[in-house]
Amino acid sequence: MFRIYLDTCAWGRPFDEHSQMRIKEESEAFFQILHELDAGRVAIIGSVVLEDEVTRIKNGEKREAVSKLIEWSISEKVVDIPSLYAEIKKLGLKTRDSAHLACAIYGRAEYFITVDDAILRRKDEIKKFNITVLSPVEFIKFIREAE
Repeated sequence: MFRIYLDTCAWGRPFDEHSQMRIKEESEAFFQILHELDAGRVAIIGSVVLEDEVTRIKNGEKREAVSKLIEWSISEKVVDIPSLYAEIKKLGLKTRDSAHLACAIYGRAEYFITVDDAILRRKDEIKKFNITVLSPVEFIKFIREAE
């Protein structure tokens, strides 16, 4: 079973405008991840950071939909922000992105799934924290190849 953490932008991707091919592909991959969850091949870790960010989504319908998906999908939740986030932040990431990563690491996620380019660009640097950063499309490709 793969232990994964999806950040807020990954959870919200299916509710973004699908006029760009990248957004459409990432949305489809997100739903494939949920299928993997339903099949028992992934466990999704959540956190207080994720819950807080979801409450900040301005679009009420999107906020409600994302909230329900998370409620249905999360198998474990990290309830405190680990102090590790300060060290991760030194990589040049935003505070909330660093907090997401720290929660994922603390929750023993093997993979951090995001559509955030700033995080994806630093995936090699983040690897030193023993977590692999992938886009939803990359993750689905990876698990298909592992089968």
